Amino acid sequence: MSAPATTEKKYLKWYQKLAYGSGDLASNCSYGLVSSFVLLEHWVWTAPSSAL
Repeated sequence: MSAPATTEKKYLKWYQKLAYGSGDLASNCSYGLVSSFVLLEHWVWTAPSSAL
């Protein structure tokens, strides 16, 4: 016989939610910094000299 299926929901604990949220925040911050750096460097190298 197979084991009965449980319908009990398991939620994350508060510290697990905090860890996932912190990781998400760090990921978004690093993505923002890198994309801003790439945008500014691209603009500096491709802008006409009269724009500077």
